Amino acid sequence: PEAAAAALVHYEPPPQSSAGPGDLVKQWIEVDKRYTGRLIGRQGRTIEWLKTHSGAELHVDQEDDPHIFTATHADERAVNRAIQLAEELIAKFERYDARLAASQQDEDATAAEALNGNNNEG
Repeated sequence: PEAAAAALVHYEPPPQSSAGPGDLVKQWIEVDKRYTGRLIGRQGRTIEWLKTHSGAELHVDQEDDPHIFTATHADERAVNRAIQLAEELIAKFERYDARLAASQQDEDATAAEALNGNNNEG
């Protein structure tokens, strides 16, 4: 999970020959396919929230693994904000999954202890 949080951010500046107002800046990050659904959200609500709060146009390519989350806009700040917000959400998903896994391990250990205790009594 820590590797996904440290995903590389890929930056594609506008072509130098035509750089100027209105040119698009594009950045993308790799997203573990376990998190793509949550990044998009039920009925697209999360990705719409990201669009609203960053101003960038967003796209998730689910053809390859890992999936690619792309932010595009003429204003580099909007693109940076979209990537930052997406990375924060992914990190939150990873922390939640880690806590869930640790909780499940604790439950499994408690159940095993209970079974061993019951078996030793008989």
